[in-house]
Amino acid sequence: MNQLTPQHLVTEMIEHAHLDNFIQGTWIDNDTGKGCMWGCTMQSDNNAIEKACQLYNIPLWLGYLSEAIFEGLSVEDAKKWPVDCIEAFCEYEGDAENIKHEIAILRLTTLAENNPSVANEINGIIVCHQQYLNGDLDIDWEAAELAALAALAARSALSAANSAALATRSALAALEALSARSAALSAANSAALATRSALATRSALSARSALSARSAALSAALAALEARSSWKLEAGNLLKVLRNNGVVNGSKDKHSEITRT
Repeated sequence: MNQLTPQHLVTEMIEHAHLDNFIQGTWIDNDTGKGCMWGCTMQSDNNAIEKACQLYNIPLWLGYLSEAIFEGLSVEDAKKWPVDCIEAFCEYEGDAENIKHEIAILRLTTLAENNPSVANEINGIIVCHQQYLNGDLDIDWEAAELAALAALAARSALSAANSAALATRSALAALEALSARSAALSAANSAALATRSALATRSALSARSALSARSAALSAALAALEARSSWKLEAGNLLKVLRNNGVVNGSKDKHSEITRT
């Protein structure tokens, strides 16, 4: 298989977007050629992400994360996402390994701001990611994980602390993964953790209003909006990292097409 560049991929994705070929919920519709971000691009449901990343020289973990974001966005934003994402990746001039640490800092910073009772534990994880970006690979991930787990003792912050602990585990798994696929899945899973507290609240509401179909439907709609909002934030963070060539060391100030809507 001859390797192409992400620039070749941008051209192909622009054409698919022009034809309105990107749809959520399926790898590929063989009758129409429409499909998800990577299923449509590769016109296949057989290891489409792995094949695309190999063909176009894209980190596999980024392939999985970008697909997860695509499926989590609203229909309107999802249609724009493939082109936005790959165009931004083409602009990135740094070490691709740094991207997941940069986006983790943004993700966890938001989590800390929204959960001040466990902010110190979350900030300890952020420091680990910053150490990596500064070239210090002697990082005590285990200590950061234990600190986040200790926060579980605070009953009033149980849900937030659980999210922090799980986010740390995902970061640790990404660094120690035996394959790019497992690292990508950890990154995608970590991206969804920021909504866990909100979703837990929604689940409690649904349980209390189980006898009311109208209330249950409303709760489901609110949960969908919460999830989409979090994936939209994740998409904006990833584009910010890519277009700024890194949040910590970057200087450019561009804004995502998705975050404008």
